[in-house]
Order: sequence, then structure tokens, then C-alpha cells
Amino acid sequence: MNPQWVLPAVTTAVFLPPAALLASGRVPARWRSRLEPVRLRGLSLPGLSLLGLYLSAPANGVPRTLGAGFGVVLLCSAAGLLCALGGPSLLVVAGRRQAAPAAGRADEPR
Repeated sequence: MNPQWVLPAVTTAVFLPPAALLASGRVPARWRSRLEPVRLRGLSLPGLSLLGLYLSAPANGVPRTLGAGFGVVLLCSAAGLLCALGGPSLLVVAGRRQAAPAAGRADEPR
């Protein structure tokens, strides 16, 4: 196996299954105590953030490995950068959405 394909294979094995589960809203039973999916029109924000982080690796690596031209590599690198920046920003949005209802409940009198 070409060493350049090891990193995409490892990131696919590590990131893709949990990201797909979280994005679809199907959280495994052992994760339910720690993760509660934050829904955005039927999709989970933490799952989408993991998918964004995952997509940055193939978007950057595959065109270079296949020997694509400079313009294609530059375009795919820009797409990978957007995915890499979009993933953590979705995670921040998800954290704020989970914290907002909890903060609203703490201010209410009992």
C-alpha cells in the first residue's frame, strides 16, 4: 500500500462512522449519557462538525496523491480549508445551542 493512502484510510476508519451516526441522530447507547444531538432541520450539528473535519483530509490529500494539476489542487485545498474551518464552528454553534436553554432555565424562579 502506498504510504500516501494510509492517512486517508485511517481518517476514514476513525472519523466517518461516528460522524455519520451523529449526523443522522443515531447515537449509540454508551454515548447517550455524554452526547445529546443538537438538531438543525433533522441533522445533528456535532455530527456535521465531525463530517467537516473528516472531509478536509480527503479534499486536501486525494488530488495531490493522484497528481492533479495546480489549479485543481488549489481549489480542493480551498474546499478542504472551508471544511476544516466549518467543522469547529459548527461545534461552537452546537455548544451555544445546548448552553442557551440551560442558562434560560437557571434564571427562572422555582
